[in-house]
Amino acid sequence: MSSRSTIKRLSILWVVPPIIVGVAAFVLLVGGKAAPIKSEKQEVVRAVRTITVPKLAIRPMAEGYGVVQPAKVWSAIAQVSGRIIKMHPRLRNGEIISAGELLFKVDPINYELVLEQLKAQLLELEIQHTNTDDLLTIEQRNFELANQEFQRLSQLSATGGVSQSSIDSAERIMLNSRSSVQNLRNSLSLIPTQQRVLKAKLAQAERDLDNSVVYAPFNLRIANLSMRERAVCNYWAETFCGGWYRSFRGSCSSGSLISL
Repeated sequence: MSSRSTIKRLSILWVVPPIIVGVAAFVLLVGGKAAPIKSEKQEVVRAVRTITVPKLAIRPMAEGYGVVQPAKVWSAIAQVSGRIIKMHPRLRNGEIISAGELLFKVDPINYELVLEQLKAQLLELEIQHTNTDDLLTIEQRNFELANQEFQRLSQLSATGGVSQSSIDSAERIMLNSRSSVQNLRNSLSLIPTQQRVLKAKLAQAERDLDNSVVYAPFNLRIANLSMRERAVCNYWAETFCGGWYRSFRGSCSSGSLISL
């Protein structure tokens, strides 16, 4: 029984050396193997042709077909009348005129004369106001003296030392002086109103003078021109029309206006 167990233990011991040898051989093989070489992926180089693109200011345009209508329309209505003495050299149908350029000018001589006349009247009214104020001061003093004389004679009439005709004459002088004072006061009260009327006329004359020169309100294309230089322009008459068109290129119906 004991011999059999001894043989079994010896058979187990014979298995251990081959395992140790196998492990040692595996460690030697793994430790002696060189590390793997890392390969980097290279970018594929291709031959190409290049060009230099310059920086340009361009306007995007759309091609289309149909009737072109202006985005804005302005009618040149004459706000003053007179002879046209100056016109834009390109004021013709179809021409494009930039904003702020002078379109035409009406002879301003009549409006300049009216303006100077109103200025003179306003200055004259100011002088009249000063003179009337001075006259009122004098006339008030005359009225005070005439009233005192009338009161003195009225007191003397009680004693019979003064005739009734003298009293009546003194009263008449006093009343005339009072009337003069009242007239001067009325004149002074009317002067501010007259000044306001003249200032309003002066402002209208300045406005008419400004309206004798007409400038382009925006970039516009001229159409329906009905005026010419040296001709008389009537008040509130339409001289021409101007329209602002966005850029357009293409075909349009007959009679349409196309901006360039």
